[in-house]
Amino acid sequence: QQELTQLSPESISSLVSPSDPVRNVDPTNADSHPANIIIPRPPDVGNNTTVKDCIVSTMKQVRMVHTHIVYKDC
Repeated sequence: QQELTQLSPESISSLVSPSDPVRNVDPTNADSHPANIIIPRPPDVGNNTTVKDCIVSTMKQVRMVHTHIVYKDC
């Protein structure tokens, strides 16, 4: 059986409070997803794997959360 840590009222509040989804898709925000993947990166130059690395990292994070929540005990 999996043991879960009880969340504080502040943590619960932050989970259910609305957040601004635009910050995740704003290309002018250096921390947004598009800012990391829409810059052209031709092959055979430095930093051409940044887009791939960003996508792989994001997918691994999503898979880890999904796996932990849904498939942990299956």
